[in-house]
Amino acid sequence: MAAINVRDLRRPNPVVGASVTNQVVAEFSSDFESALHFRADLVCSSVTSTTGITAKLQHRALGGSYADLGSANASVSITGNGTFSITLLVERTADLVDLPLRQACRIVVTTGAGDAVTFDKVSVQQR
Repeated sequence: MAAINVRDLRRPNPVVGASVTNQVVAEFSSDFESALHFRADLVCSSVTSTTGITAKLQHRALGGSYADLGSANASVSITGNGTFSITLLVERTADLVDLPLRQACRIVVTTGAGDAVTFDKVSVQQR
């Protein structure tokens, strides 16, 4: 079994304000192993959630457009300060619709009116 590596990702804009749709907070590429076993940890602070904050994983085919993934595990509701995770595993039947991940991936956030969040750290675990 290969070692697990954790990568901290650069964030284009770590602060997400109210009423945004699919604002990119991290972009990265998936390799062969992580395409079947994926985990992203989102460390959040300064969270104000009145109508709901959702982070989700998207991927795209070469030359294509980014698309949402079909599994419920490909997104997470951010409800307060702390760490929130998105985890996809080939061993979990519900995740098979999304796997293997395509090479180009990103995490996007959608907020409602009055919502805000700061991403202190975004990490991706790969094998």
